[in-house]
Amino acid sequence: TLPEKLDGRDVVGVANSAFKAENSIRTIKIPASYTYIGSYAFYDCDALTSVEILGENLTDIGECAFQGCDVLTSIALPKSVETVGNFAFKDCIAITELDLGTSLVSVGEGAFFGCKALKTIKLADTVKDINKNAFIGCEAIEYTEEDSALYLGNDANKYLVLVRAI
Repeated sequence: TLPEKLDGRDVVGVANSAFKAENSIRTIKIPASYTYIGSYAFYDCDALTSVEILGENLTDIGECAFQGCDVLTSIALPKSVETVGNFAFKDCIAITELDLGTSLVSVGEGAFFGCKALKTIKLADTVKDINKNAFIGCEAIEYTEEDSALYLGNDANKYLVLVRAI
């Protein structure tokens, strides 16, 4: 469990590269007071299997924050997340489903690149920007097809066009 206070000061996020390649970490609990997870914060943490984010204050997940966490199977993102950075979950090959909350606005370039087991994604209609290659290599992902266009997952977000068939 990450601390809420350090030396008497409030902790509001995970610093850039804070736990980069820390292979002894298996699970993480992030307190409700945290508003961001920095770039490369848990990059290449080979033993990390689950992340629990408490509360609804987290808004930003930084670039490459969980990239290469190849045994990460469980991460429950709060509904407050607005931004998922570039390559944030790249090569997290064990994640099978994601609920990206009700506040998400932007999905960075290659955010879920190579998430081979990712099958279902729930997106809110608040999403305004999905950058290029966000879901490249997500071989198991389920799409809905309507009017020659592919949409992510389910009726709740079927108007988010990902691919237009020619």
